[in-house]
This record gives sequence, structure tokens and C-alpha cells, in this order.
Amino acid sequence: MAIQNQGTVRPTSDEPFRFSPIFREDYIEDVPVSQTKGVDIMLGMLLEQYQNKPNLVAYFRAFFEEMDSLFYQLDSVYLGRTIQHAVGVQLDIIGVIIDQSRQIALADLFFGFAGAGEKMAAEATPGDGGIFKGEESAGFVTTPLTDAVYRRLLLAKAQVHNRDSISINQLYYAVSTLLGRTTKLMELVTTTPRQLELRISQGDTTANDEQMIQYLARYIIPLGTTLTVTRVP
Repeated sequence: MAIQNQGTVRPTSDEPFRFSPIFREDYIEDVPVSQTKGVDIMLGMLLEQYQNKPNLVAYFRAFFEEMDSLFYQLDSVYLGRTIQHAVGVQLDIIGVIIDQSRQIALADLFFGFAGAGEKMAAEATPGDGGIFKGEESAGFVTTPLTDAVYRRLLLAKAQVHNRDSISINQLYYAVSTLLGRTTKLMELVTTTPRQLELRISQGDTTANDEQMIQYLARYIIPLGTTLTVTRVP
């Protein structure tokens, strides 16, 4: 049942997360909003006999180019209300619907190079560097999640709440959604009765990832059962 050696060879799969790249900030592909939708519609509806009339086309463009801006704003507002493309306050509103705040209480982590060595992290070794606070975190007692991390948490929580029961594969899927990637090792084992341990590879995860999984576990693990997340070499 464990997912192992995913970082050696990446086979193809219809499952969007099982064989996803190890590292990327957000797994959702950006959908560009057309800025020429009005003119495109006009040219598509224009009779063929008039398409080679430059003066007439220029006259029509004078009107339909004004509609380009309108269509662009309408599409932007529509996409901005979806969980995949919402940002800032709009993402917070979706969080209210799902009953998930952006500010979650995680254990204190070192910020900066304290406790993290003296080198910068890289995608291949994310645990080598420290975690830095940005200006947007100033003034908060509980550090709020960034849009990318918050979006993944909302998606993971929404998908587990949309199931009658949670299987081991569903747990793997939810964790991959939360992290935005599939780790090289992900294995759920029973250590003692009512005690589970999720082992994930240390090389492609961070301490913050471990805490995020631990937070999500409350929505996956049955009452009376505890889950321990362990990062292993």
C-alpha cells in the first residue's frame, strides 16, 4: 500500500497527484484570461465576404475592442471566485464556506538560519535552509498561511469531507494534495492498536510539511485513533 521510490523514475498516470513532480509551489495550472475575446467573437461571426474588407473590420474593431476589456473583467471575476484561482480575501471567503481559517496553530518553527545550518535551501534539499517570515506576516500572533499553502489545505479538506469513508489511498491522495507533490516515500503503518504512523521521506519534505499533515489528520483519522508523522531518511 505504500508509495515508494517515486523520485527515481516518473511513470505516467491519469492520477494527477500520484506521479506529480516532487516540487512546485502550486500544482494548479494557470488558465489565461483572454484579452481579445470580444474581437475574436466578432471575427468568428463576420461573414466571409466581409472578412477581407479592412475598413469595415477596423470600424467593427472600434466597438468590439471596448468589449474586450468587459469580457476580460467578467472572466477574471468568475475565475477569482473558484478555489483554484481565488487570492487574498476571496480565498478567505472560500475558507469560511469550508470552515477552515487561514490562521492555524502550528508548533513554533525556527525562522531564518537559526537551527537550519548556514546555507540556502534548494528544491532538491528543502530541509537545508531556514523558513523566513515575509512582511505580510507582521502583526499576526498566529502566522497566516500563504495563498498557495492555504489553497492546498482547502482542497485537501474539501476532498476528505466529500467522502463517506476514507481509505488508505484516499489519505495518500489528500496528503499529496496538501503538499502539492507526491513524496518519494509515503507509507501508513499500524504501530499499536488505535495508533497509526505515516512515514514520509525526509529528503523532499520539511518540518512545516510534517506539521501541516499532522493538522489535516484530524479530518481523516477516526476518533480515538492517533496519527504520528515521521520523516525518515
